[in-house]
Amino acid sequence: EYIASMEWEAAKEIYQLSAQGDEDTVENLVSTFMNNLQLAYELRVNYELEDDVLYVDLDLPEIEDLKTEYPVLSKDKIVNKKKTAAGLREEYAQMVMNMGVFLSTNFFNLSSYIRTIVMSGFNTVRDSKGDLVDQYLYSVKFTREVFEQTNLSEVEDLYSFLLKFENRINLSTNHVFKAVVPYEMESVTARNALIDDAVLGLKELGYKAGDINAILPQLSENTYASSGEYLKEGLRLLNQK
Repeated sequence: EYIASMEWEAAKEIYQLSAQGDEDTVENLVSTFMNNLQLAYELRVNYELEDDVLYVDLDLPEIEDLKTEYPVLSKDKIVNKKKTAAGLREEYAQMVMNMGVFLSTNFFNLSSYIRTIVMSGFNTVRDSKGDLVDQYLYSVKFTREVFEQTNLSEVEDLYSFLLKFENRINLSTNHVFKAVVPYEMESVTARNALIDDAVLGLKELGYKAGDINAILPQLSENTYASSGEYLKEGLRLLNQK
């Protein structure tokens, strides 16, 4: 609808840029889709395109957001019946997995350039110290080919469908998620490896771990191509202290 509302030449340009993988165009289409999406629960996403892979962090609703009762007909009257704890867990698991599949389907439709979607769903919980932390329930590498070969209306078991892809998901038979570590962007992973090498080099030069940890936030803001450059920047930051 967003593209259809444009003049033909403008719409044609959007289609072309999207198919070519223009980062700004694809991300703008994702943003427009999310801004116009109307669901029963609030969804927030962070996303970034790297080559032909769309990385999506999906902030999921909490299980407490589900309705705890459902209407039933009893003696010609509609009454509310309370859901069981097991029923709520199953409903929640189905909902959050369905959201990941639903969004991925639509994101693939936005651009033929996108070949893979790394969908990582999380919610916010309190840790043992009472601090709010993000807990990832699943991280799945959806591929376009499997979606193109699947009639999603015939998929009855979403969990089995997710297991067709490379995934990090641990769901018990009682529909309880165990927290997982999400997949990261390859560039982020590579950068972290370079920083780790630089940190090791700083320690070998005799710098204390506490001093190194103090400069890590500043060091991580850089995007150098080698561990040597991170090492030089680390030395510069340490010598400023």
